[in-house]
Amino acid sequence: MDPRTRTTVRSLRIREDTAKYLYNLAEDSPYYDPKSRSMRENPLAGKELEAARFSGDNFGRYSGEVTAANEAQVFAWQATRAGVYAHSIAEPTKLEALKREYEKGKSTLKNETQKKLLDKYGGVEHMKRPADELLLGQTESYVEYNRQGKVIKGKRRATIKSCFKEDVYPQNHNSVFGSFWREGNWGYKCCHQFVRNSYCTGKQGIEAESSAAEGTTTSKEFKVPKLFEPSGSVEKARRDQNREKRGRKRHSSDDSDSEKELKKAMKKAKREGDRGHKYNTNYSNTAPAKQQMEAYRRTSVYSDDPMATYVNSKFGKKYSK
Repeated sequence: MDPRTRTTVRSLRIREDTAKYLYNLAEDSPYYDPKSRSMRENPLAGKELEAARFSGDNFGRYSGEVTAANEAQVFAWQATRAGVYAHSIAEPTKLEALKREYEKGKSTLKNETQKKLLDKYGGVEHMKRPADELLLGQTESYVEYNRQGKVIKGKRRATIKSCFKEDVYPQNHNSVFGSFWREGNWGYKCCHQFVRNSYCTGKQGIEAESSAAEGTTTSKEFKVPKLFEPSGSVEKARRDQNREKRGRKRHSSDDSDSEKELKKAMKKAKREGDRGHKYNTNYSNTAPAKQQMEAYRRTSVYSDDPMATYVNSKFGKKYSK
Protein backbone atom coordinates (compact mmCIF):
# COMPACT_ATOMS: atom_id res chain seq x y z
CA MET A 1 0.00 0.00 0.00
CA ASP A 2 1.31 3.43 -0.93
CA PRO A 3 2.11 5.41 2.26
CA ARG A 4 1.21 8.63 0.53
CA THR A 5 -2.31 7.40 0.01
CA ARG A 6 -4.56 8.43 2.86
CA THR A 7 -6.53 5.50 4.18
CA THR A 8 -9.08 5.99 6.90
CA VAL A 9 -9.90 2.80 8.75
CA ARG A 10 -12.61 3.19 11.38
CA SER A 11 -13.69 0.45 13.73
CA LEU A 12 -12.69 -2.46 11.58
CA ARG A 13 -13.47 -5.88 13.00
CA ILE A 14 -11.97 -9.31 12.70
CA ARG A 15 -13.81 -11.92 10.70
CA GLU A 16 -14.35 -14.04 13.85
CA ASP A 17 -16.13 -11.19 15.67
CA THR A 18 -19.90 -10.96 15.50
CA ALA A 19 -21.29 -7.95 13.70
CA LYS A 20 -23.09 -5.41 15.88
CA TYR A 21 -26.32 -5.65 13.93
CA LEU A 22 -26.50 -9.43 14.49
CA TYR A 23 -26.82 -9.26 18.29
CA ASN A 24 -30.47 -8.28 18.11
CA LEU A 25 -32.52 -9.10 15.01
CA ALA A 26 -35.83 -7.74 16.31
CA GLU A 27 -37.70 -5.03 14.43
CA ASP A 28 -37.39 -2.56 17.31
CA SER A 29 -33.66 -3.20 17.79
CA PRO A 30 -31.27 -0.21 18.17
CA TYR A 31 -30.27 1.67 15.04
CA TYR A 32 -27.09 0.59 13.29
CA ASP A 33 -25.27 3.18 11.19
CA PRO A 34 -23.55 1.32 8.32
CA LYS A 35 -21.43 4.31 7.30
CA SER A 36 -19.75 4.78 10.68
CA ARG A 37 -20.31 1.13 11.69
CA SER A 38 -21.64 2.19 15.06
CA MET A 39 -24.57 1.16 17.24
CA ARG A 40 -24.86 3.64 20.09
CA GLU A 41 -27.65 1.96 22.11
CA ASN A 42 -27.39 -1.38 23.87
CA PRO A 43 -28.81 -4.23 21.76
CA LEU A 44 -28.82 -6.58 24.79
CA ALA A 45 -30.75 -4.37 27.18
CA GLY A 46 -32.34 -7.28 29.07
CA LYS A 47 -29.07 -8.93 30.06
CA GLU A 48 -26.61 -7.98 32.78
CA LEU A 49 -23.54 -5.95 31.91
CA GLU A 50 -21.23 -8.81 32.88
CA ALA A 51 -23.07 -11.32 30.68
CA ALA A 52 -23.58 -9.03 27.69
CA ARG A 53 -20.91 -9.37 25.01
CA PHE A 54 -21.68 -5.92 23.59
CA SER A 55 -23.37 -3.04 25.44
CA GLY A 56 -23.39 -0.38 22.74
CA ASP A 57 -20.91 2.32 21.75
CA ASN A 58 -22.28 4.73 24.36
CA PHE A 59 -21.14 2.39 27.12
CA GLY A 60 -17.53 3.44 26.55
CA ARG A 61 -18.47 7.10 26.77
CA TYR A 62 -19.85 6.77 30.31
CA SER A 63 -17.27 4.51 31.96
CA GLY A 64 -13.86 5.03 33.52
CA GLU A 65 -12.56 8.63 33.82
CA VAL A 66 -14.98 9.92 31.21
CA THR A 67 -17.60 10.69 33.87
CA ALA A 68 -15.06 12.69 35.93
CA ALA A 69 -14.08 14.73 32.85
CA ASN A 70 -17.73 15.43 32.07
CA GLU A 71 -18.36 16.56 35.66
CA ALA A 72 -15.34 18.89 35.47
CA GLN A 73 -16.65 20.42 32.25
CA VAL A 74 -20.08 21.01 33.79
CA PHE A 75 -18.44 22.62 36.85
CA ALA A 76 -16.43 24.93 34.59
CA TRP A 77 -19.60 26.12 32.86
CA GLN A 78 -21.34 26.73 36.20
CA ALA A 79 -18.30 28.64 37.57
CA THR A 80 -18.17 30.84 34.46
CA ARG A 81 -21.84 31.69 34.90
CA ALA A 82 -21.16 32.60 38.55
CA GLY A 83 -18.37 35.02 37.50
CA VAL A 84 -15.27 32.84 38.01
CA TYR A 85 -13.56 32.05 34.73
CA ALA A 86 -12.17 28.53 34.44
CA HIS A 87 -11.48 26.41 31.39
CA SER A 88 -11.31 22.64 31.59
CA ILE A 89 -8.71 22.29 28.82
CA ALA A 90 -6.68 25.50 29.12
CA GLU A 91 -6.53 25.62 32.95
CA PRO A 92 -7.17 22.13 34.33
CA THR A 93 -5.17 22.74 37.56
CA LYS A 94 -7.10 25.89 38.41
CA LEU A 95 -10.37 24.11 37.71
CA GLU A 96 -9.41 21.19 39.97
CA ALA A 97 -8.46 23.55 42.83
CA LEU A 98 -11.73 25.46 42.50
CA LYS A 99 -13.68 22.22 42.48
CA ARG A 100 -11.99 20.92 45.66
CA GLU A 101 -12.60 24.21 47.46
CA TYR A 102 -16.23 24.17 46.38
CA GLU A 103 -16.77 20.58 47.57
CA LYS A 104 -15.13 21.35 50.93
CA GLY A 105 -17.30 24.41 51.54
CA LYS A 106 -20.38 22.49 50.48
CA SER A 107 -19.72 19.65 52.95
CA THR A 108 -18.94 22.14 55.76
CA LEU A 109 -22.18 24.03 55.16
CA LYS A 110 -24.13 20.76 55.10
CA ASN A 111 -22.63 19.62 58.41
CA GLU A 112 -23.36 22.95 60.10
CA THR A 113 -26.96 22.91 58.92
CA GLN A 114 -27.40 19.34 60.15
CA LYS A 115 -25.90 20.22 63.53
CA LYS A 116 -28.26 23.16 63.97
CA LEU A 117 -31.26 20.99 63.18
CA LEU A 118 -30.15 18.30 65.65
CA ASP A 119 -29.54 20.87 68.39
CA LYS A 120 -32.98 22.34 67.83
CA TYR A 121 -35.09 19.20 67.37
CA GLY A 122 -32.86 16.43 68.78
CA GLY A 123 -32.55 12.86 67.45
CA VAL A 124 -28.81 12.28 67.55
CA GLU A 125 -29.34 8.69 68.71
CA HIS A 126 -31.12 7.87 65.45
CA MET A 127 -28.17 9.05 63.36
CA LYS A 128 -25.77 6.43 64.68
CA ARG A 129 -25.41 3.68 62.13
CA PRO A 130 -24.60 0.18 63.41
CA ALA A 131 -21.76 -1.87 62.02
CA ASP A 132 -22.18 -3.69 58.74
CA GLU A 133 -21.85 -7.06 60.50
CA LEU A 134 -24.82 -6.24 62.72
CA LEU A 135 -26.83 -4.45 60.05
CA LEU A 136 -26.61 -7.09 57.34
CA GLY A 137 -25.74 -10.11 59.47
CA GLN A 138 -22.65 -10.79 57.37
CA THR A 139 -18.95 -10.97 58.03
CA GLU A 140 -15.82 -11.35 55.96
CA SER A 141 -14.00 -13.57 58.43
CA TYR A 142 -12.83 -16.75 56.72
CA VAL A 143 -11.66 -19.86 58.53
CA GLU A 144 -10.31 -22.98 56.84
CA TYR A 145 -9.84 -26.33 58.59
CA ASN A 146 -8.08 -29.55 57.69
CA ARG A 147 -9.40 -33.08 58.05
CA GLN A 148 -8.25 -33.27 61.67
CA GLY A 149 -10.24 -30.14 62.58
CA LYS A 150 -7.28 -27.79 63.01
CA VAL A 151 -7.33 -24.24 61.72
CA ILE A 152 -5.25 -23.85 58.56
CA LYS A 153 -6.27 -20.38 57.47
CA GLY A 154 -8.19 -17.63 59.19
CA LYS A 155 -9.16 -17.10 62.78
CA ARG A 156 -10.99 -19.60 64.94
CA ARG A 157 -14.31 -18.52 66.33
CA ALA A 158 -14.78 -18.23 70.06
CA THR A 159 -16.32 -21.38 71.47
CA ILE A 160 -19.65 -21.11 73.25
CA LYS A 161 -19.21 -21.71 76.96
CA SER A 162 -22.73 -22.87 77.75
CA CYS A 163 -25.94 -23.65 75.91
CA PHE A 164 -28.01 -22.00 78.67
CA LYS A 165 -28.71 -18.32 79.17
CA GLU A 166 -26.30 -16.73 81.61
CA ASP A 167 -26.99 -14.09 84.28
CA VAL A 168 -30.73 -14.76 84.21
CA TYR A 169 -32.49 -15.00 87.59
CA PRO A 170 -36.15 -16.10 87.24
CA GLN A 171 -38.77 -16.28 89.98
CA ASN A 172 -37.25 -13.39 92.01
CA HIS A 173 -34.01 -15.30 92.76
CA ASN A 174 -30.66 -13.60 93.32
CA SER A 175 -28.55 -16.62 92.42
CA VAL A 176 -28.61 -19.38 89.84
CA PHE A 177 -29.74 -22.94 90.43
CA GLY A 178 -26.75 -24.99 91.55
CA SER A 179 -25.12 -22.29 93.67
CA PHE A 180 -26.05 -24.15 96.88
CA TRP A 181 -25.34 -27.78 97.80
CA ARG A 182 -26.27 -29.83 100.82
CA GLU A 183 -26.61 -33.57 101.43
CA GLY A 184 -26.24 -34.42 97.76
CA ASN A 185 -28.83 -31.91 96.51
CA TRP A 186 -28.33 -28.74 94.50
CA GLY A 187 -30.41 -25.62 95.03
CA TYR A 188 -30.51 -21.84 95.25
CA LYS A 189 -28.10 -20.03 97.55
CA CYS A 190 -30.45 -17.09 98.17
CA CYS A 191 -33.27 -19.14 99.74
CA HIS A 192 -31.83 -22.68 100.22
CA GLN A 193 -34.55 -24.27 98.06
CA PHE A 194 -33.85 -27.48 96.16
CA VAL A 195 -36.83 -27.30 93.77
CA ARG A 196 -35.95 -25.74 90.45
CA ASN A 197 -38.10 -22.85 89.14
CA SER A 198 -39.59 -22.37 92.62
CA TYR A 199 -40.37 -18.88 93.90
CA CYS A 200 -37.66 -17.29 96.03
CA THR A 201 -38.54 -16.72 99.70
CA GLY A 202 -35.27 -15.02 100.65
CA LYS A 203 -33.99 -14.92 104.23
CA GLN A 204 -37.41 -15.79 105.64
CA GLY A 205 -37.31 -19.10 103.82
CA ILE A 206 -33.86 -19.85 105.25
CA GLU A 207 -35.04 -19.06 108.79
CA ALA A 208 -38.16 -21.19 108.36
CA GLU A 209 -36.07 -24.09 107.11
CA SER A 210 -33.64 -23.87 110.03
CA SER A 211 -36.46 -23.66 112.58
CA ALA A 212 -38.22 -26.66 111.01
CA ALA A 213 -34.99 -28.64 111.21
CA GLU A 214 -34.67 -27.78 114.91
CA GLY A 215 -38.31 -28.73 115.59
CA THR A 216 -39.58 -25.31 116.67
CA THR A 217 -42.25 -23.09 115.18
CA THR A 218 -41.94 -19.41 114.57
CA SER A 219 -45.65 -18.72 114.99
CA LYS A 220 -47.19 -18.44 118.47
CA GLU A 221 -49.30 -21.39 119.54
CA PHE A 222 -52.82 -20.60 120.69
CA LYS A 223 -55.81 -22.61 121.86
CA VAL A 224 -59.17 -22.54 120.16
CA PRO A 225 -61.73 -21.15 122.65
CA LYS A 226 -64.92 -23.08 123.24
CA LEU A 227 -67.97 -21.13 122.23
CA PHE A 228 -70.44 -22.83 124.60
CA GLU A 229 -70.73 -25.73 127.00
CA PRO A 230 -73.34 -28.42 126.19
CA SER A 231 -76.17 -28.26 128.74
CA GLY A 232 -78.66 -31.01 129.77
CA SER A 233 -81.44 -29.78 127.47
CA VAL A 234 -79.13 -29.86 124.50
CA GLU A 235 -78.09 -33.44 125.26
CA LYS A 236 -81.72 -34.49 125.56
CA ALA A 237 -82.60 -32.99 122.19
CA ARG A 238 -79.66 -34.79 120.65
CA ARG A 239 -80.86 -38.16 122.06
CA ASP A 240 -84.36 -37.59 120.69
CA GLN A 241 -82.94 -36.81 117.30
CA ASN A 242 -80.95 -40.04 117.30
CA ARG A 243 -84.08 -42.04 118.17
CA GLU A 244 -85.97 -40.52 115.24
CA LYS A 245 -83.14 -41.49 112.92
CA ARG A 246 -83.23 -45.09 114.13
CA GLY A 247 -87.03 -45.22 113.60
CA ARG A 248 -86.66 -43.93 110.07
CA LYS A 249 -84.15 -46.66 109.34
CA ARG A 250 -86.63 -49.35 110.47
CA HIS A 251 -89.40 -47.96 108.26
CA SER A 252 -87.06 -47.72 105.33
CA SER A 253 -86.03 -51.37 105.79
CA ASP A 254 -89.73 -52.46 105.81
CA ASP A 255 -90.41 -50.47 102.67
CA SER A 256 -87.45 -52.04 100.96
CA ASP A 257 -88.76 -55.56 101.74
CA SER A 258 -92.17 -54.79 100.24
CA GLU A 259 -90.56 -53.34 97.14
CA LYS A 260 -88.49 -56.49 96.70
CA GLU A 261 -91.60 -58.70 96.86
CA LEU A 262 -93.40 -56.53 94.32
CA LYS A 263 -90.46 -56.74 91.91
CA LYS A 264 -90.38 -60.54 92.23
CA ALA A 265 -94.11 -60.79 91.42
CA MET A 266 -93.70 -58.54 88.37
CA LYS A 267 -90.81 -60.63 87.05
CA LYS A 268 -92.83 -63.85 87.51
CA ALA A 269 -95.87 -62.44 85.69
CA LYS A 270 -93.70 -61.26 82.84
CA ARG A 271 -92.03 -64.65 82.53
CA GLU A 272 -95.26 -66.77 82.62
CA GLY A 273 -97.49 -64.38 80.63
CA ASP A 274 -101.19 -65.41 80.40
CA ARG A 275 -100.41 -68.94 81.56
CA GLY A 276 -100.34 -67.82 85.15
CA HIS A 277 -103.98 -66.57 85.09
CA LYS A 278 -106.80 -68.82 86.34
CA TYR A 279 -110.14 -69.59 84.64
CA ASN A 280 -112.17 -66.88 86.33
CA THR A 281 -109.60 -64.15 85.79
CA ASN A 282 -111.02 -60.72 85.05
CA TYR A 283 -109.58 -59.65 81.69
CA SER A 284 -109.79 -56.08 80.56
CA ASN A 285 -112.52 -55.68 77.92
CA THR A 286 -110.56 -53.48 75.50
CA ALA A 287 -110.13 -53.55 71.72
CA PRO A 288 -106.92 -55.10 70.35
CA ALA A 289 -104.18 -52.81 69.19
CA LYS A 290 -103.40 -52.08 65.53
CA GLN A 291 -100.22 -54.11 65.65
CA GLN A 292 -102.10 -57.16 66.93
CA MET A 293 -104.74 -56.86 64.20
CA GLU A 294 -102.08 -56.55 61.52
CA ALA A 295 -100.33 -59.67 62.79
CA TYR A 296 -103.62 -61.57 62.81
CA ARG A 297 -104.44 -60.58 59.22
CA ARG A 298 -101.05 -61.71 57.99
CA THR A 299 -101.21 -65.14 59.65
CA SER A 300 -104.91 -65.94 58.99
CA VAL A 301 -105.87 -68.01 55.93
CA TYR A 302 -108.81 -66.94 53.74
CA SER A 303 -111.13 -69.48 52.11
CA ASP A 304 -111.07 -67.69 48.75
CA ASP A 305 -107.30 -67.78 48.62
CA PRO A 306 -106.13 -70.21 45.86
CA MET A 307 -102.94 -70.89 47.81
CA ALA A 308 -104.78 -71.76 51.02
CA THR A 309 -104.49 -75.54 50.45
CA TYR A 310 -100.77 -75.18 49.75
CA VAL A 311 -100.21 -73.18 52.91
CA ASN A 312 -102.21 -75.66 55.01
CA SER A 313 -100.38 -78.65 53.56
CA LYS A 314 -97.03 -76.92 54.10
CA PHE A 315 -97.72 -76.04 57.70
CA GLY A 316 -99.24 -79.46 58.31
CA LYS A 317 -96.10 -81.23 57.11
CA LYS A 318 -93.97 -78.87 59.14
CA TYR A 319 -95.79 -79.51 62.41
CA SER A 320 -96.27 -83.24 61.71
CA LYS A 321 -92.54 -83.64 61.68
